[in-house]
Amino acid sequence: MSAETETAVAERIEDQRALFECRLRAALTMEQDCLTVLQELEASARNAEVRRVLAGRAQETLRQLRNLEWAFRLLGKPPEACAAPATGGLVRLVREGVETLARSSSALQDGVALSAALSAEHYKVSAYQTLVVAAEAVGEPQIQALLQENLEHEQQTTRELAQAARLLACA
Repeated sequence: MSAETETAVAERIEDQRALFECRLRAALTMEQDCLTVLQELEASARNAEVRRVLAGRAQETLRQLRNLEWAFRLLGKPPEACAAPATGGLVRLVREGVETLARSSSALQDGVALSAALSAEHYKVSAYQTLVVAAEAVGEPQIQALLQENLEHEQQTTRELAQAARLLACA
């Protein structure tokens, strides 16, 4: 984000509600970026179980996107994404890693895919923890419940991906 863009965003955020809405837009971008990453990782995975795990995570991400879109409806706002440099960077790193490992062993490539997905999930857990607190602070209990649901799914996903990575590493 350029210095001018950062200044413009900072000038629009004048209170907790504006900050919450900005974070909600960033979460929408985060989920869209993560869906892209998961689909690319699934396409590059060589192990059928790894592909299944990644496909399941992509389906879960679609459900989380629907929850975010519903949160925007509750706010009476269109679901608009905004710049999310952290997940944009993650997408670039995953693409570079997939290209670099294209000729590597299946186990190594699949291990990197699971590791990248796990990294994204940790980021998403952090984002949803912040959003749950922010929804409570601005008095949006329905949105808080949707975000809490997403948070719980992310925490479960983190456990599942870690388990899949352990199984792959021990195979």
